[in-house]
Amino acid sequence: MAGYSEHWQEAMGYLWRGWPERVQAGPSTPRAQEILIPGEGWQLVAEGFKSTRGPNCNAAGDVFFADTTNNRIHRIDLDGTVRKFAADTGNAHCVTVGADGTVSTISERSGKLMCYEAAGKASVVMEDILGHSILARPDDSLCVTTNGDKAHGPGSVWLIKDGDTLFAFCGNRIWKRKIQHHAMGAFTPWVKVNGTKL
Repeated sequence: MAGYSEHWQEAMGYLWRGWPERVQAGPSTPRAQEILIPGEGWQLVAEGFKSTRGPNCNAAGDVFFADTTNNRIHRIDLDGTVRKFAADTGNAHCVTVGADGTVSTISERSGKLMCYEAAGKASVVMEDILGHSILARPDDSLCVTTNGDKAHGPGSVWLIKDGDTLFAFCGNRIWKRKIQHHAMGAFTPWVKVNGTKL
């Protein structure tokens, strides 16, 4: 990283200033100050999870998050109650909630893209996609990111939508393939999108 060695000593001096005193929380960024109540601190809501990841909320304000190692998804209700939303989640790594309230997850361990109804009933939408992050779009399509095969190599972004075409954005290329309606596991071979040059 450019400038790393030139500024390392200064950066460490800044980070460790005042040691062994504990670091005191500052006022936060101006944007955060617009919503945070002055003098109101953080309160512990729950603990005992192994790996909390990928939180997202629905239109009502309920928060969903993955507990990947425990193979669960939890929900934080508006009153702050944390409860199990779903088990056996294929080691969900990230959670997103669509406009219709459907909870979708992706896993970089099991390779499953799953959707959950409001009551927690699951269905596997797609397999063999080792996804890292997932985002529901307003049109009910999903964007999924995957890591590259090599360290620091290009990952990919998948656009998954109801219809007949699946797009994958890999490095400097865009690929597509036909899919069966509501059967995203059945693919034709990948075809490069014509005219794409980045």
